[in-house]
Amino acid sequence: MVSAVYCANFKIDIVMNVKTKTVGLFIPSFLPNLGGVEVGLHNIALRVEKLGWTPIVFAPAEHVKMLKEKGWELPYKIEPLPPRMWGIITRMPPIGFKMMDLYLGHMQRKHKIDFWHVTMGYPAGCAIVHYAQNTRHDVQYLVRCAGEDIQKQPEIGYGLRLDPKFDKIISHYLSQAQRLVAITPSVYAEYKALNVPDERIYNVPNGVALDRFSQDINRDQVREKLGVGKDDTLILCVGRNHPKKNYKTLIEAGVHLREQGVENFKIMCIGSGCAALSDLVGKYDLGDHVILINGMSKPDKDNIILPVDALVEAYKAADIFVFPSLMETFGIAIVEAMAAGLPVIVGDSEGCRDIVEKGKWGVMCDPHSAQDLAIKISNIINDDKMREDLVKKAEIRAQDFNWDKIAQQYIEIYEAAQYNNKKHNNEIDFLDKGSR
Repeated sequence: MVSAVYCANFKIDIVMNVKTKTVGLFIPSFLPNLGGVEVGLHNIALRVEKLGWTPIVFAPAEHVKMLKEKGWELPYKIEPLPPRMWGIITRMPPIGFKMMDLYLGHMQRKHKIDFWHVTMGYPAGCAIVHYAQNTRHDVQYLVRCAGEDIQKQPEIGYGLRLDPKFDKIISHYLSQAQRLVAITPSVYAEYKALNVPDERIYNVPNGVALDRFSQDINRDQVREKLGVGKDDTLILCVGRNHPKKNYKTLIEAGVHLREQGVENFKIMCIGSGCAALSDLVGKYDLGDHVILINGMSKPDKDNIILPVDALVEAYKAADIFVFPSLMETFGIAIVEAMAAGLPVIVGDSEGCRDIVEKGKWGVMCDPHSAQDLAIKISNIINDDKMREDLVKKAEIRAQDFNWDKIAQQYIEIYEAAQYNNKKHNNEIDFLDKGSR
């Protein structure tokens, strides 16, 4: 960096070496997977760089290899984690964590990491806590849990902590973490159940790239391409086909809509594995009313913009967004739908009710009742005023999840950690000198 200093009639150029701060973004899964966790970290990396920090993503070696094979060019550095490391940690935790200590220590020295931003409580979160407790390096970090690493629901077999072995490891390490990020009140409650004090919990939600949903589309053209008629009510749900997503209830709601006399509707399910729902659709003879899409097109390898255009277009071509999930840590699809200006109906469940604030910003349904869901859908179809009010509420609520705003919150956590740590070290140094 060059600064010009003017003194009388002389101009002096002074070269100042200003150290750029580096954040290590440590994650057990990454692009080209396009789940909420992976896309979220990509958006964080893009935005913290604009705010003056250099991001380096530490991701599994197989993901780094896939990115290279696909020719995806990302605007930040990616370092591969040691191959098969997560398997070693799972089978032999003491050995695996010690091996990860060596790797993280090497990377901390190599890149002069100022702060570690860790996604997923297990295995990455537990690994960073172990490393910080067993190294001579001054390690500052946060851990952001985002799914089955912290939540559990025995009814659908969801959550690593249903296994006593994992529960013991996760509870032990996360309860000792320096900083834990709660992306919803439901996650905050999980941390409190582990007896984590409030001063170590930071409430920072996930975000959405609002600018992606401000683009104009040819709605009629997109709907025709998707197989949706002009007079059809398009009911959209986005998410992988997993028991917790509860697609069964959504499809069964289609039966009740038909019984209510609602004929011009299409239920569109977009996500990995959704094609496997075809048997259920056939069982209820809903082939004319349900569209199953396994996934949208991949991003342009030379311009990685997420979510991809095709998915954004699907949101903007829809009329109602329905998300009857049984459990979420956040539910990014709900916020994306809000950003697209859709009225939303969500399950009255963890994570979902947090985003609509128990009905303030959207409609809640009983996720176990297809009939209740059908009634809520029908109400919106038949009440234009209700729909308009929900659209306005959705657009207002979406502003709370602007990635730019959320990235700034993370920067403030990084900076506060740097300041407090420097202050602490200065105090120790002062005491050491005073005792001599």
